[in-house]
Parts: sequence; C-alpha cells; structure tokens
Amino acid sequence: MTAADTATAILGPDGRPAAARASAENPQHPLTSQALVDALGLQPAAAGVPVDEETSLGLTSVWAAVQLLASAVAMLPFGVYEPQGDQGRERIDDHPADRLLNLRPNEVMIPQVLKEAITANALLYGRGFGWIERDGMGEPVGLHVLPSSRTGVVRRRGVARVVTTINGQRVNFRLEDVLHLPGLTLDGLVGLSPIHTGRDAVAVGLAAERFGGSFFANGSQLSGTLEHPNKISKEAAARLRESWERMHAGARNAFRAAVLEEGMKFNSTGVEPEKAQLLETRRFSVTEVARLFGVPPHLIADLERATFSNIEHQGIAFVTYSLNRWVLRWEQEVRLKLFNERDQTRLRAKLDTNALLRGDSKQRADFYARMSEIGALTINEIRALEDLPSIGPAGNVPRVTKQTEPLGTPEDDAPEHSTPDEINADNPDETDADEERAGRAPNPSGAASGGTSGGGAWLRREVDRLLRIETDRLRGVARKATTAEAGLDAARFIGELGPFFARHREHAARELRGPLPDAGADRLAERLVDGGVLGATEAAHAGAARLEDWLNRRAADGDAFVRADAGGPIESTDGDATP
Repeated sequence: MTAADTATAILGPDGRPAAARASAENPQHPLTSQALVDALGLQPAAAGVPVDEETSLGLTSVWAAVQLLASAVAMLPFGVYEPQGDQGRERIDDHPADRLLNLRPNEVMIPQVLKEAITANALLYGRGFGWIERDGMGEPVGLHVLPSSRTGVVRRRGVARVVTTINGQRVNFRLEDVLHLPGLTLDGLVGLSPIHTGRDAVAVGLAAERFGGSFFANGSQLSGTLEHPNKISKEAAARLRESWERMHAGARNAFRAAVLEEGMKFNSTGVEPEKAQLLETRRFSVTEVARLFGVPPHLIADLERATFSNIEHQGIAFVTYSLNRWVLRWEQEVRLKLFNERDQTRLRAKLDTNALLRGDSKQRADFYARMSEIGALTINEIRALEDLPSIGPAGNVPRVTKQTEPLGTPEDDAPEHSTPDEINADNPDETDADEERAGRAPNPSGAASGGTSGGGAWLRREVDRLLRIETDRLRGVARKATTAEAGLDAARFIGELGPFFARHREHAARELRGPLPDAGADRLAERLVDGGVLGATEAAHAGAARLEDWLNRRAADGDAFVRADAGGPIESTDGDATP
C-alpha cells in the first residue's frame, strides 16, 4: 500500500475520515477467551455495568477530564527553536514540523483538532497514534490520526511496528513513521488504558447515573409489588402490571393517585436514594475520575474543596504534574520523528505552557515590572508576550532601574560602588574620607591634591577602581575581537572603543560626583576616557601582547591621573604626555 493509498484509506475517498470499525485483528487484544470478552466489552464491572473507552464518555466527569487535558495540550503554542547560547534561542518558522503543527497537518484537519484527537485517544486507550506522511525525500508532509481502537504496537523478531486496520486491511507502519504517545506503560511500548484499569471506579459512576435516570423515569417512585388477596392467573397478572405501569410509570405520571381494588396492597421493595447515598456516590465518582486521570477536581467542576486561596496553586499544579507529562511526550516524539538527524542535535520542539500560567493583569504587570527592573526583559520582549507591536529599536535595550541605563555585555558589568567602610577597611585612620562621603561635601583642595589623606586618598582609590573596571571591560572587548585562527582583529577592537568609552565616560562621571563638583567630575572623567582611547588604540595597532601589557600598566595608573587633575598634563601609560 503506497502512501497515497494509505492517506486515502485513512481519510476515505471523499476526503473525510473513514469510520472506525471493530476488528478481531486488533493486535492489542490476542484472541484468548478473556481478552476477547474484554475487547468486546462483554465483561461487566463489579457494579454490573459493562465499561469500555467509548461508553465511559457517557460519564460526564470522564468526558470533562479527557476534554480538559486534550484541549489544553492542543491549545498550547508550538514552535521549533534553535538555541543560541547566551543569546537565548531563535524561532525557526520554515521547518516542516512547524507547518504541520501550526498550519495544516492534512486535508481535513486544523492543527488543534489533530493534537486534540491524538491526545484524547492516548488518554482513553493508553495510546495515541498519528501516521506521518512523507515525500520521496523522507520529509514529513502530512499527519493523520490513527484510531487507537484498532491500532497497536507489536514486536516481532526484535522489531517494533505499529499495526492498524484500514478498511478491513491490515497495515504495518515503521515505528519511526508514526507519532506514538503511550500513557503509563510497563514495557515501554503498550500503554495501559486508565478506563480498562479503573473500570470498576468508572462503572460505579455509570451505575449511579443509571440509577438516578431510572428513578426519575419511574416518576420518582420506588419499585415494589402489588399484592392481591386471592390467587390470579398469569394473564390477569400481566394485564394488571401493564395497567399499573401505564398509569404510574414515567415522569409524566408522577404523583398520580393510585386506586387499588379487591383488597390489593402495594409493597415497596426499592431502596430510597438517600439510603443508597446516591448524591454522595456521584460526588465521590467525580473525585475517583479526577484521580484516575491525574487532574485537580476543581477543573472538572468539583469545587467542593476548592477555595480562592488555593485554586491558583491548584492550577499551577495541573500544569506541572498533569499536563507536562503529555507536553514532554509530544515534544520528544516530534523531535524524534519529525526532525532529521541533523536537526535532532541542533533544534528543539517546544509546546509553551506559559500560555496557561499568565495569571491576571495585575500579576503579569508585577512580573514584567520586576523582570524589567533587573534587565531580564526588554520593553519589546514584554510587548511581544502581550501580543503588542514593537516600539522600535529603542525597545530592544535592556535597562535597570538604578539609572535606567543601557546594559552592556556580560563583560561590561561593573561592580557596585564601594561604601566608605569598605574603602577604608585597610586604613582605619582615614575617618575624614568617611565623613566627606557620608555628607557628600568633601574638601575640594584635598580631593584635587595628590595628598595622602582626606578627599585625595579617597579619590585615588576611586580612580584606581574605575581604571580596573575599564581594563577588565576592555579585556572582554578584546576577547570578542579575537579568533583562534587570526588572533586579535585590531580594526574590530578599535571600532568597539567608541561605544564602550561613551558608556564608560558616563559611568565614571557619575561615580566621581560624590567627592567632586559636577564640573570637576566631568573633567576628570573626560581625561580618563581620552587617555584610555589613545592608549588602547596605539596598543591594539602594536598587537595583542602590547595591548595586554598596556592594560596591566593602565590598571595601576590611578595616582598619575589624580596628580594630573591638579593642573598638570595626564601621563599616558606609554610615558608620553597627553594634552
């Protein structure tokens, strides 16, 4: 059978899915007597009600649980991503898997219906299947649902295959050509059906439904016997029963008065719903089904133990413990079966559960504000999460709340400003500097002089710190401009100096405004940057070794800048005077 014939058989000649047929060839059920009885649904459960995967859907709690999980998986946004290391990940929109699971899996289904159908089969039968239609190059071009009622996995001679029945014909598929979602499994191949495994629990719920239906169908009257004082013939008894049921059975005949003649009596033999604990049984049945499918009871409309304080956490628990196990199955099967060998190592399939964890508008606003404050999300990233348009390139810059300044690369992260106690930890006698820092009113003469006490001592240490930050960051810029094959790319390194020193000038001026007036801080920051630009440029032209030597000497050159700020020229680290 060719791929086209298989697709036609699955969909039918008119393009619609072929009707499911019961088949004695179902490989999931060997033709032993007990297995055949179970497969045909002839073995009643302990409650006396036959249960199979389809009849179980008549129990509203089973329907709700299956619909909840299947629709939740189907509604999750799917994407194919390529990890980009420190830069996060990139969405790959033109991958075949993205087209099949986001646009059109086959001629008659939308992606949500396909994912929902395969997941629903897996939930009910313990196994869900989707045949992958491929072109001549082996690329996936279609996905088709295989009904689990007549599909299974068999292992022959050490090779596992998927076997199904299509239009009465037995068809074998290679396992790599079928998306297979097993439920809980003991052998890794055949999933266990929760309905079959827990059929007694489901049967109690179905029996309670039928009991309630019969109770109301009989006019809310209990069953009983009519007692006649004399012996009557079978024909008379039949006519009496027929007359009684015609007059009193059914909801329309409820509460009609009965007339008993010839000394007859009515003896009730039924059990009252209260004594049978009908309501309690039906409530507990919902809990049993929720336990069977692993979903929180409140999500299938059992709010008896749910409160406003815990319902949010129960929703999170649903995603974490109920949904994620099916999400991971989908992601791993898609990556294994819809990706070629090269893509399997470099790409990832992702169903995004964040869509279910968004919270209300206030929670989202608080989360976005915090992530923006620490520079973890940009404005445009936040707007994308809310399906809003970008504000342009300015929205791509991470910012921190301290000064709402652009963040640099990881190598550009500067240490926090030292406190006065940290500055003077190695020189406890310098209390004047502490007082000046605390009051932000230093001695201008001490700050400008090259002295060893007061503001001058603090200023030397502050300039030393700024130079260490500068050289550490410049080493990061140099690493980015260096390759193993060509070494340092001087042109690329020098091209990065302008943006880097522009940021560094602002940072230095801001840090120096404590001990110095604004004009003095700006002037010294300008001198620091001018010397750095000139020295780094000349050293880079001379090669990587000269650049590293210059960086080492630059980091220890703070005292020269403090002395020069008193009025003399700045001494460059190469020994030349810089205006």
